[in-house]
Amino acid sequence: MKHAIYYRPDGRIQSATSFQESVTPPEREGLTLMVLDAPLANPAAWRVVDGELEAYVHVPSEDELLRQIRRQRNHLLAATDWTDTASAPTRLGATLYGEWQAYRQALRDITLQEDPITWPTPPEI
Repeated sequence: MKHAIYYRPDGRIQSATSFQESVTPPEREGLTLMVLDAPLANPAAWRVVDGELEAYVHVPSEDELLRQIRRQRNHLLAATDWTDTASAPTRLGATLYGEWQAYRQALRDITLQEDPITWPTPPEI
């Protein structure tokens, strides 16, 4: 049994398949074929560079990192919405209410920080 990968011009692997040694795998338009002796366990973790397989680690772009930070920030803000209601100052008391307001503001300001990000710590309940 032989194994084949088809990869794009940028080196990303499009698909992987196995075939009998007596069979020639078909060509696929816009992709390059590479025949391997062993199956590739996780094709997404590899790239083809200059005809050779290399381990690939995705390094997120600045835009991707900002999206991740905003997603986490929005999740934390939503989880603390209960501290920002009309009755919150009475329920929490002025001091704790102020701490929660400061925490939520620090979350909103998180995208203004330079790398590395320091996430604020929520007040003790």
